[in-house]
Amino acid sequence: MKDLALIDHLASLSRLSFEGEEKERMAKDMESIMKLMDTITEVDISEEDYPLTAEGGMELLREDEVQPSMPVEDALANAKGKLYHFIAVQKLMD
Repeated sequence: MKDLALIDHLASLSRLSFEGEEKERMAKDMESIMKLMDTITEVDISEEDYPLTAEGGMELLREDEVQPSMPVEDALANAKGKLYHFIAVQKLMD
């Protein structure tokens, strides 16, 4: 990727500026990033590898169990401000 015009365009979109060696280094870095991104096509993503699908992989998940939670009084014990069963905080914006 030695297209310096593309580097200039990307730099203007991101409000950056590169001069001389910086631009060359950025072009080289972008080229290595693009090569890395090309390795994604080498990964096998066939459906057989992923057992959790919307069609029937739900058996791998655990059952939901209802458990008692902390009483509201205990949860609000250290709160500076309380309003009904909630923590009251100072209003920051109108």
